[in-house]
Amino acid sequence: MSRAIATIVEGHAEVESFPVLLRRIFAQLGVSDIQVTRPFRVKRNRVVKAGELERVINQTIRDRVGVGGIMLLIDSDDDCPKELAPQLLERAKKATQMPVSVVLAVREIECWFLGSKESLRGVNGVTETAAAPPNPENIRGAKEHLT
Repeated sequence: MSRAIATIVEGHAEVESFPVLLRRIFAQLGVSDIQVTRPFRVKRNRVVKAGELERVINQTIRDRVGVGGIMLLIDSDDDCPKELAPQLLERAKKATQMPVSVVLAVREIECWFLGSKESLRGVNGVTETAAAPPNPENIRGAKEHLT
């Protein structure tokens, strides 16, 4: 039986890239019965406000049929992810009985792609000699580095 995971993200890049990333992870784990829905996009500055994450979760569940779990992915920007993630997770769990995960990129999700350049060699214009920079999660403007 197929299951679906609903994703909530903050940016245009994540709308396109996060489902691909999740499918790639599921494939490596040998998981083939989970569908990834098109992400619901909400601005980060809104989702961290009281009541907004809860509203988005309810709307996501209402708009996506067959959802069995929810995953939120946002950048932590200048907030400490170790502090912000548990706060968001607690709020999310109060909003729904379904399984919920909260994933925060230390600065920006694009830092993950910088850090995994070797695994992306030859994909979408990434050169065959591409190498990850040192400490990619500390880089500001990672999107510009990717281009």
